Amino acid sequence: MQYLASSVDYQDGYEIHLTCFTCTSNEKPTKLSVHSEYIWTTPDHIYDYNFFKSDKMLVEALKGVWPCLTKPMKPKY
Repeated sequence: MQYLASSVDYQDGYEIHLTCFTCTSNEKPTKLSVHSEYIWTTPDHIYDYNFFKSDKMLVEALKGVWPCLTKPMKPKY
């Protein structure tokens, strides 16, 4: 596991700190501690999902480790 990037988001009066790590695994997560669902994706499909501004900053940081990420991101509505 290696640190990739961090960002901050403000929602409903709360400051949310996001930290992104790159990692590999042969197993899927079995327990989520914060979210109700997760999605495994590949560089070809990461732009199929809408992201909040703070998440977009982390996806942009992924371009350094996934050079094939070149499409523009969809806006979050």
